[in-house]
Amino acid sequence: MKTMCVVLKKHVYYALFPFVLCFIVACGEDVPIVTIVPTVAATIAPTEVAAATPTPPLPPGPLVSRIELMILESFPVRVNAIVYGSLPDRCTSIASFDTLHDGNKLLVNLNTVSAETCEPGAVPYEQIVQLNVEDLAAGKYIVDVEGVKESFEFTIDNFITPTDVPILPTDTPLPTLEPTEIPLITISGMIWDDLCDTSEIVWGEPLPDGCLSMVGGRVRANGEIDPDESGIPGVLMAVGKERCSGETESFMQVVSDENGRYTFPDLEAGTWCVYIDIDTGRNVEVLQMGNGSSVTAPTPDRTGTTVTPERLSAERVINFGWDYDDN
Repeated sequence: MKTMCVVLKKHVYYALFPFVLCFIVACGEDVPIVTIVPTVAATIAPTEVAAATPTPPLPPGPLVSRIELMILESFPVRVNAIVYGSLPDRCTSIASFDTLHDGNKLLVNLNTVSAETCEPGAVPYEQIVQLNVEDLAAGKYIVDVEGVKESFEFTIDNFITPTDVPILPTDTPLPTLEPTEIPLITISGMIWDDLCDTSEIVWGEPLPDGCLSMVGGRVRANGEIDPDESGIPGVLMAVGKERCSGETESFMQVVSDENGRYTFPDLEAGTWCVYIDIDTGRNVEVLQMGNGSSVTAPTPDRTGTTVTPERLSAERVINFGWDYDDN
């Protein structure tokens, strides 16, 4: 029994020895204490990036500005119309086109579609339209794409009867297109600052140079371009394909240059309305509309004038006078 107790004491001693040793070491030696100091991440200040200056959009132009006719060598002859123009923005595209044969006219209407709303700005395009001319007899024909016209002529019938297909001799000429000339006109002019210094007016005495008396005691500029008067740049001018009215639709728009001059080139001979587009924010600012300003020429108080074939020559000049201080 004594021997067993000794053995058990040895086993207990060996089992507890590691714990006793660790306790002695921990209590008998100076253990350094490690202090953890948190580090602060460096802060990177954001750098301001200057915003890019947006490119101003091009002023809107006509859906169709011109067309060209292209002949494809075959029989029956095939004719394509190459259409040039501009879309109102980059989200608008030509989805399809409708063609209609009306007598000697081939009418083409373009159908546009817009996928989303975009910032306005003219986007030039080029579209090829195949014309249906395989059943046309000999004669002259006019191609009309949204009001822009070109013409051609077949010297022989451009069709083959299904029951009797002729074999053309080698010396038989194919029908050719002979374009007929459509007269074109140019309407141009300027818009100028028509001056009348009302501060020099003394009632009962002659009016100062450049001033004109109207009915009711009203005084305005005389509507004539005097040597000391200059053009007004940046004015949006428009032309419509009809007589001037409250519902005239714009066919083409241009902005007057640094000398106040504008030009509408290559217009089909006919009746046109040339006018100052008063519904645009640009003109409200440039012409100071609503502050007593008004038109003095070619017709006082009218922002547009009708141009008829009887008034037109090869080039027509129409000047608009603008009085900033109409009293």
